[in-house]
Amino acid sequence: MSDPYKVLGVSRGATDEEIKKAYRALSRKYHPDANINNPNKAEAEERFKEIQQAYNQIMKEKEQGYGQVEYGYDMFGGGNMCLRLCLLNMFCNICCGGGGFCCGSPYRY
Repeated sequence: MSDPYKVLGVSRGATDEEIKKAYRALSRKYHPDANINNPNKAEAEERFKEIQQAYNQIMKEKEQGYGQVEYGYDMFGGGNMCLRLCLLNMFCNICCGGGGFCCGSPYRY
């Protein structure tokens, strides 16, 4: 699956309410019952499944408190391995020079 936030058309910084609103609107639009007479109902059903998976993935990530790297992004919206290592308090001097604020983070290590 591609980026679940893109599937729902929301930013990674979207609130839970914004995510639910986008999910509900897309679910209604692509729900199989709403596309019974649609000549493209198979595509609508596939899109509906993709929307369900995206919403479930985002909610799972929010419950666990982190992003899924397998989709090419992390909890900060990018593939910044240095930042992730710094958050694990590893290699901070190598990545950031150990200047007190690691990778621009307000947390001191």
